[in-house]
Amino acid sequence: MKQDQDMSRAIARSPLHRQSEAAKPSNAKARLLLVEDHDVNQILIQAMTKRLDYETELVSDGTEAVAEITWSIADEYPFDLVLMDIQMPFMDGYEATRIIRASGITAETLPNIAIIANAFGDDIRNCLNAGMQAHISKPVDISNLKTVLEQWLEPKKLDGKSSTIKSVQSDLSDDLVRRYRLRKEEAIDCVVNLVNKGMFTDREIREIREQLHKLAGTAAMFGEPELGDQAKFIEDGLMHWKIVDRPQKMRSALGNFLEAA
Repeated sequence: MKQDQDMSRAIARSPLHRQSEAAKPSNAKARLLLVEDHDVNQILIQAMTKRLDYETELVSDGTEAVAEITWSIADEYPFDLVLMDIQMPFMDGYEATRIIRASGITAETLPNIAIIANAFGDDIRNCLNAGMQAHISKPVDISNLKTVLEQWLEPKKLDGKSSTIKSVQSDLSDDLVRRYRLRKEEAIDCVVNLVNKGMFTDREIREIREQLHKLAGTAAMFGEPELGDQAKFIEDGLMHWKIVDRPQKMRSALGNFLEAA
């Protein structure tokens, strides 16, 4: 009963409009649904899937994903695979996947690939337990993405054409670079302000971890992998450090973070 209610709420929340028959493309190797809330990641991953000759539709949270998958089946124009971010507002990737599987949509019908920032054992197990088939770690690498997509999509979907994997970084628009720099500056300011303040509320911790999570998932694509590593270090630390140790550990981590930036 709860799963049915969750499904109904998800469909009701969705602002998306289903495609008309005339709008349905047919030349792509397969049809993907990307579920991702961070705008820079949205653009980067869509650029990769386009480079690899896949048609990709985008939604920004789990509720929209559930609704769009439901409508696609009703319209007899289903997706071939889902790329599902885990940390999203309203409904996360775990819950969305559980609802999709509970509705009767199997892994054979619709493989679900998690996009996760933390590829630890518990995170991977949680993905599999929710009904996902595999994972891709952030920052997403086009070679790994290509390998996973080809592994989980039906062979008949792949027409054998060889796609040349060029550097997506060379295709980054000025607007996308500006967006990344803005997110980077926001994350840096948040970390510096938090260190200067010394004491942190739970709300402030959640906000800074969200900023750092987004930075950790994109920095390497803009030629700053060390910054991404340092952002992830602080993000994880704020989750696991003891409250009494946080101010000192934040001050210690700030130097490496700013140096990488």
